[in-house]
Amino acid sequence: MHWVIMVGFTEEGHFRMRIGFSAFLLTTTLFATCPLTVRAESAALPDELKHRLMAELDEAKKGGEKVKVWLNVLGEKGERLVDGCDDKSLLVLIQGNPFPVAWASLAPADLLGVARGAALGKGERLLLAAEVALALNLNDQASDLILQVGQTDPALAEKAKALAMKLPTQAAPVAPAVSSPAVNAGENGSNGTTGTNTATDTSHLTGFAGTEAHTTNLYVVPKRSGSARKERPRVLFDANRLSGLRARASNADGKRFLSWLGAGHDDQELPNYALAFLMTGDDAFAKQAIDRGDKLVAGGPVKSLDGLGNIAALAKVYDWCHDRIPDDKRKAWQAWLLASYDKMKDEYMVSYHNYMMKCACGFALAGYALEGDNPRAAELLQNAYEKRWRAKILPACKSGLAGGAWAEGEGYGTTTCGALLELAEAARCAEGKDLVAEAPEFFAGRLAYEMFLDLPGVENGGRRLWINGDMNRHRNYDESLEQRLMLQDMLRGTELAAYAQAYAEEPAMPMRQYNSMNILDVLWRDRGLPQKPLNAFKLSHHAWGRGTVLMRSDWTESATHVGFVCGPLITASHAHADAGHFTIWKEDELVTSAGDYRHAADTYAICAYKRTIAHNSILIYDPAEKFEVRRTAASNDGGQLWVDDEENLKGARIIAYDARRAYTYICADLTPAYASKKAALVRRQLVYVRPGTVVVLDHVVSTHPEFQKVWQCYLSGAATQSGSKFATVNGKGHLKAEVLLPADAKVSLLGGQDKAIDVFGVKYPQPPDKGKDDGPAWRAEVRPAAAHEADTFLVVLQAYDGAEPPAVAFKDSGSQVKISIPGAGELTLNMDGSPGGSFGGKALAQTVNTQEE
Repeated sequence: MHWVIMVGFTEEGHFRMRIGFSAFLLTTTLFATCPLTVRAESAALPDELKHRLMAELDEAKKGGEKVKVWLNVLGEKGERLVDGCDDKSLLVLIQGNPFPVAWASLAPADLLGVARGAALGKGERLLLAAEVALALNLNDQASDLILQVGQTDPALAEKAKALAMKLPTQAAPVAPAVSSPAVNAGENGSNGTTGTNTATDTSHLTGFAGTEAHTTNLYVVPKRSGSARKERPRVLFDANRLSGLRARASNADGKRFLSWLGAGHDDQELPNYALAFLMTGDDAFAKQAIDRGDKLVAGGPVKSLDGLGNIAALAKVYDWCHDRIPDDKRKAWQAWLLASYDKMKDEYMVSYHNYMMKCACGFALAGYALEGDNPRAAELLQNAYEKRWRAKILPACKSGLAGGAWAEGEGYGTTTCGALLELAEAARCAEGKDLVAEAPEFFAGRLAYEMFLDLPGVENGGRRLWINGDMNRHRNYDESLEQRLMLQDMLRGTELAAYAQAYAEEPAMPMRQYNSMNILDVLWRDRGLPQKPLNAFKLSHHAWGRGTVLMRSDWTESATHVGFVCGPLITASHAHADAGHFTIWKEDELVTSAGDYRHAADTYAICAYKRTIAHNSILIYDPAEKFEVRRTAASNDGGQLWVDDEENLKGARIIAYDARRAYTYICADLTPAYASKKAALVRRQLVYVRPGTVVVLDHVVSTHPEFQKVWQCYLSGAATQSGSKFATVNGKGHLKAEVLLPADAKVSLLGGQDKAIDVFGVKYPQPPDKGKDDGPAWRAEVRPAAAHEADTFLVVLQAYDGAEPPAVAFKDSGSQVKISIPGAGELTLNMDGSPGGSFGGKALAQTVNTQEE
């Protein structure tokens, strides 16, 4: 044995001296008999598996493949390049010299790391890595690798399945990726009921047969477990994610991320540098992260709800750079995290509010970061998972958030849902908790919903998002993209995830909108996941908790997109009184809502923007009606009730839903959304006949005939009106509409709605905000010429971008209307608002049908 003193300088210029056994500095021949013992903890790998692994390492070297593993050598853990192996040792390169590490000295995680490194994404090698994990009792890792085998090489599906059967029962076996999609897939694009498709093995899935009419729908998620990871990094990281992150350091996504960070841009978020450190091991990145963390701590703990995101951010850096943070700084950071928690621990215990989710996420990440360093870590975790997740958020996920639509609207869904996803992922990685399986109706529903949330086409490097609730018209697309990538990772192995992967990797799909979001490409994006063709994916999605349906004509960039919402006003903070509201997009906005988000509680918001008057629904004007919005006296807009209860689950609802390839039929009862003193019955039926025809039939019964009824529709672009017809052109998108009922309808077109929304003669101007879009300039109104208790409105709208489609033919039998749509078929609807009717001779569903053709 030779002991040497090594003296040198680090890349940052710091002097370093180490005393240790380092014979490679003297002669390499000594290592033939004296391989380094890395640690006392070791695990015996069966000789048969070890020899197969050695053969793979030799094969990789002969083929010029670079196998990298993370090992602790001479007291430093880092990425090592494998140079070869023999029966006693694994040879790794250190400073360009071969360095032997005894097989017998390697810990289980290190042995598995070697097998993973040798796999290089190849199916047979991944299968061997899974066998290694199983032999070493690393069952969670084995389960994950078995899933990767099926995704990487379908030809190995049977072998992977056979290996999965060897897993102990407490570790849920993970089957290979499913084969072909079911044409009549369930609401989330996968099998609607177990056993329907005998070719699909669903043993790795858990699902939810929803409530009420959703009893036949199965939202499936893979059974996932963590290994209660205690080593760092443990916040949002398991061994698989860490390995994947480091592998991406050398691909295009990783190089772009690291290059952007290295350029010193000021718009980087705090955790980015810490992530780069985990990816590369470069202390310069850790220093950047720690310096920025110090600045945050120096500014004092979080004092307001707006700073909640800083708790999660600092917790990530604390965990990811833990060994690089000096003890005195760690103590200061602990004090900051705990002081912030003490200030915010009792704030916003409201199920659906964005601050609730951000509190839960921040406290959970901080709790896991502080475990082992501070005894109060358990208190933070108890607040996050028991007081918030278990008591409040989980019930919301199973009710108002079921199906994936966000109760506050997507302005807050796209900024907040990521916190909920991080909460779930942190629990899995650090404790093995599977929050996703507790609420599959939300997590699986959210991924499908997010796909439909995108509007077709690319604008300024990103996609426009469907507008709902308090929301800017041109939103940051990256936040929605990040959530989809996170959910794809959570739902690996499901058909829905395979469809989402195809969507994420579409050639026309913008990858990111801003360079500062390069982080999502290295932390969450896995470009090698299996795909299923989008043309087989469903064309409608029903998020029943919020009563939202999003529809597309197809999955091309020029598709028509139709949105509809009819559910309870669950949260008064940022949702709108918009039951019955619909939208149409073709190449650009055609039919949309009024205004743009400025403030949640100013005069404009309370009297116009958040109200029914700003949406495409029905107004019933009772001159004596009084409104109070957010506990403030508000205008009488003739619209729907405002409810300041933040957890109200009563109100309008969809009572029939029938989603087919040729059409989607919706029947909604809007009656509970209006004051009973003025509305006896309000029913809306909407039928979207693909590719571009939307039929809206409303039956409205007021308690007094003199209560004025108004059917309204906001139009973007350059709108025109003539008689019973109105139209608009916005870029390449065209819309024409004809009012077929009432027979004596008075149709008018109001201009200037982009600057001020007209509320029965009182104009509420849009607050100025430079650079924002004020919204559509036009509003079409339809009013009956005479006063009646009951009125029926029938409007047919057609969106197109080429030749103008032929007009529809219309017949009124007194109890039913028949609309002949050239090239599509005949549609029959009940005029009294009762669900049902037919299209092309096929009966429409009279209840909520969760299956889709």
